[in-house]
Amino acid sequence: SHPQISSIQDDLRTYNDNVSRISDLHNRSLNNTDDAAAERFTQQLEELVAETSALSNVLKRRIKALEKQPGGGRDGQIRKQQVCL
Repeated sequence: SHPQISSIQDDLRTYNDNVSRISDLHNRSLNNTDDAAAERFTQQLEELVAETSALSNVLKRRIKALEKQPGGGRDGQIRKQQVCL
């Protein structure tokens, strides 16, 4: 397999993990009555959202660059994943 593709797939896994963590933190912050804890969750949530957004942009650029390479865009896995971003 293409090293760039497996690197992109690693990043996609991180991206998907982050999305799950965002959802989890969001629920915990909503269900938390302790103001200090809710504040902490909100802070973590904002950092994670910013990080995930940046990762999404990097992934889109890397996938586009890969598609411009001869044979790069033929990888069905990457094309399928791209739709999720």
